[in-house]
Amino acid sequence: MAINYVKEYVKKKDGVEWTGQDRPRYLHILKNDKEFHVFACFRYGLIIDYNKNNDELDITEVKDASGRKYTKDELVFLKSSIDRLGSLKEFLKAYKEFKSQHSNIKNIEELNKEFKKEMGIPTIMPIPRYLNELINST
Repeated sequence: MAINYVKEYVKKKDGVEWTGQDRPRYLHILKNDKEFHVFACFRYGLIIDYNKNNDELDITEVKDASGRKYTKDELVFLKSSIDRLGSLKEFLKAYKEFKSQHSNIKNIEELNKEFKKEMGIPTIMPIPRYLNELINST
């Protein structure tokens, strides 16, 4: 599935349609291309974690508990947090601990705001114009 998103990304970005022979290139982009990771996150709600030390690749489609896809603002929070903390696993661990320590905050937006503040997570995520156009293209 993710390989198809890489194909789409390359076709939109470079105007090139790769073939099955290009699979090593697809995998390289899937694992290492930070711009592709942003594209996949904001276009498809995918979080891509690649650990170079053990060649472990995790691709997670993020949705809320009811199956709703996240909004762009929610994805910015999630992607910025993951970039700051290193992985989805580390984010979830830190967020769970933070949430338990701040059980008095019931509003999720307020909780996220405090989490960003305490963890030093940026409130905005600058996306280059051309990449934003790729994300929003049909």
